[in-house]
Amino acid sequence: MNKHTPATWIMNVKDKFCYEDWLYITDDKDRVICKVSHNLVELHVEEYAANAKLIAAAPELLEALNRVNNTLTVHGKVDSETPLHEFILAAIKKATE
Repeated sequence: MNKHTPATWIMNVKDKFCYEDWLYITDDKDRVICKVSHNLVELHVEEYAANAKLIAAAPELLEALNRVNNTLTVHGKVDSETPLHEFILAAIKKATE
């Protein structure tokens, strides 16, 4: 069971959730998930936007990893010792523990 806010997360760039030095990631009910700093002295606009997009995609990325892990395991395509499987499991663990 996931303890995080369910998908869909949205990077808001042109509405009430983007002002001052912060860009907000919200869910589809406009609840704020997190704030991403976009201090233009330190980061280029493209970099903070890329960071925010990655954060907004997090629930879908976790779901994709879980599906790949389940599919590979069920079909016997990997075992617990393969680097790919270890990488997938480490990413899932980092996101959930």
